[in-house]
Amino acid sequence: MPEIFVNYRTADQAGVADHIQADLSRRFGREHVFYASQSIKSGENFTKELLPAVRRSTVLLAVIGPDWLAANSRGERAIDNPADWTRREIITAFDFGVHVIPILVGRKTERLSEGDLPPELVELAQRQSLLFDTRDSAACLDKIAADVADLVPGLVDRTVAPEPDTPRETRDRSHNLHGVGSVNIGGDGSIVGSPTLGNGSFIGSPAISDGSFVGSPTLGDGSVVGSPKFGEGSVVGSQQFGEGAIVGSQEFGDGPVVGKVDGDVQFGDRRDNGPSQ
Repeated sequence: MPEIFVNYRTADQAGVADHIQADLSRRFGREHVFYASQSIKSGENFTKELLPAVRRSTVLLAVIGPDWLAANSRGERAIDNPADWTRREIITAFDFGVHVIPILVGRKTERLSEGDLPPELVELAQRQSLLFDTRDSAACLDKIAADVADLVPGLVDRTVAPEPDTPRETRDRSHNLHGVGSVNIGGDGSIVGSPTLGNGSFIGSPAISDGSFVGSPTLGDGSVVGSPKFGEGSVVGSQQFGEGAIVGSQEFGDGPVVGKVDGDVQFGDRRDNGPSQ
């Protein structure tokens, strides 16, 4: 069932109306757009198709150009004729609560004035309109499509690429993390860059739990390391800190010291950073 009804006057901007319906059909599918010359099959009685289609629609786009209110050689305006289909479609839309959007074509087309309309169409002048500038038709079509999509539930713009799904592997791995980052601090799986270390303390906060400071000279046991205190079995990246564990060429144990760590840091029973004070 077409939710979008394109209303236009054949003698006024029919080409723009066709351009609009073609773009909406491309985006949302022809089954969602009613356009008389395409939606009514050859040989069908159009008088039995037009108004029911309006009643079933959600939004009606009234394409209005500079000649929409024009009079013929006898001074008669089509809009004043109760049998005028353009007029009848809009009135039916109002009667059945269809959302009507006037689309003013060209910069010379002024907003409708209530005084220029029959009483049955005065409401049309009160509706917020959209401008269709033929010199910037792409942007205008984008705006029309966006407004229509907001009004019609379930419409999907086929020209917009959907956002890629998060790979399952990434989702599963993220469920096992306790924070942001990819570096584990404690054996409980807490994360560098995450709000907490597992014990409620905050990375970047003054204290960890034993009075030590992140980035402070000392950690409370005399050691000087410019990072949070690491417990046995904790992991930083793929590096294991524990008894006898190796970090690069650096060994953390109860006594041996291999190479230098963080400058002149020695890791033994004292775990000092630099010379003892």
